Amino acid sequence: MFLLLGSVVKQLLPDCTAQILDQTARLRYWTRLHGSDTGPDCTAQILDQTARLRYWTRLDGSDTGPDWTAQILDQTGRLRYWTRLHGSDTGPDCTAQILDQTGRLRYWTRLDGSDTGPDCTAQILDQTARLRYWTRLDGSDTGPDCTAQILDQTARLRYWTRLDGSDTGPDWTAQILDQTARLRYWTRLHGSDTGPDCTAQILDQTARLRYWTRLHGSDTGPDCTAQILDQTARLRYWTRLDGSDTGPDCTAQILDQTGRLRYWTRLHGSDTGPDCTAQILDQTARLRYWTRLHGSDTGPDCTAQILDQTARLRYWTRLHGSDTGPDCTAQILDQTARLRYWTRLHGSDTGPDCTAQILDQTARLRYWTRLHGSDTGPDCTAQILDQTGRLRYWTRLDGSDTGPDWTAQILDQTLAAAAHGH
Repeated sequence: MFLLLGSVVKQLLPDCTAQILDQTARLRYWTRLHGSDTGPDCTAQILDQTARLRYWTRLDGSDTGPDWTAQILDQTGRLRYWTRLHGSDTGPDCTAQILDQTGRLRYWTRLDGSDTGPDCTAQILDQTARLRYWTRLDGSDTGPDCTAQILDQTARLRYWTRLDGSDTGPDWTAQILDQTARLRYWTRLHGSDTGPDCTAQILDQTARLRYWTRLHGSDTGPDCTAQILDQTARLRYWTRLDGSDTGPDCTAQILDQTGRLRYWTRLHGSDTGPDCTAQILDQTARLRYWTRLHGSDTGPDCTAQILDQTARLRYWTRLHGSDTGPDCTAQILDQTARLRYWTRLHGSDTGPDCTAQILDQTARLRYWTRLHGSDTGPDCTAQILDQTGRLRYWTRLDGSDTGPDWTAQILDQTLAAAAHGH
């Protein structure tokens, strides 16, 4: 069995063969249990034929690739399944019907170049259909959170902008219209112009500020001044509520000083940009806040301590060029710290779902691969090691080598077949 799979895998790329093998195994398993080849939500059957379709496209170049035809086939399959169950071709939230016609519309656009591409017309059709569906249900054309109405007019506005070039593009005017509509909707419901968490008011004035900046060139662009104004407004809102300038998890205070720090950096060129120093300041502030509350410098899941030293490590790397960048060494340090923290609490070096141990050795394996060029990179060996570790952990718990949904066994043999073919 594995020799046959190995010869097949040797000719096929892992993108398709492994997926086909996995779905076929799941489908056969479901069929054996229930006597039906559909699986939950018709997923197994759809995924299996979709994977085969994508593979066929790659082999013979026929116009049935994953971008359009596969999507149409997938939605049609779901639509037929829903129709068989309910006698209706809509599905929940009218989704199946919308996705099906949207997919066909996008496919037609690509073939004949008509002005009905996914950017404007398809989106308008999608929102209009959703809006009509909501109206039919409750007799209102707003939808939840006024979303359907806002999205519909926003899409029409973007479409108009593309046609006549008027200064109402999606970056500023459409955003302002969207926030204003949300703000008016909230005000009509509650008689207040704040919205939840003062968000609507902040977003509205931020959008207006960005629009003013683009027109006049004043030094209030979105990178610094607008962000500072946004955070200051949130901070003032929280202070008004509880008389404290910290906010939940010290966030408001941290975000405010981080914004000011980024603004200072842009003006003076000092080496305190957002990539390193600002991140260190942010994590240090969170750590001090947690320590003040609990008398411990670990934070939840040892996160604050780990993030702080990881940021310092990245900063050191940028300054000195040492081979301790975020791709390998920082990840190893992060996992090692989490593993030590779990071990200290439980006396075990596994962590939940054997994850900490697996991630630690996987990171070391990837680091070794980068240094030595040995054929043990993340695509094959590391993935096999990860699945084997999970499978052994499951076996130790319940004496079975299957795992939930037969997944561990399927993934293990799939990757073994891929490695044998490789």
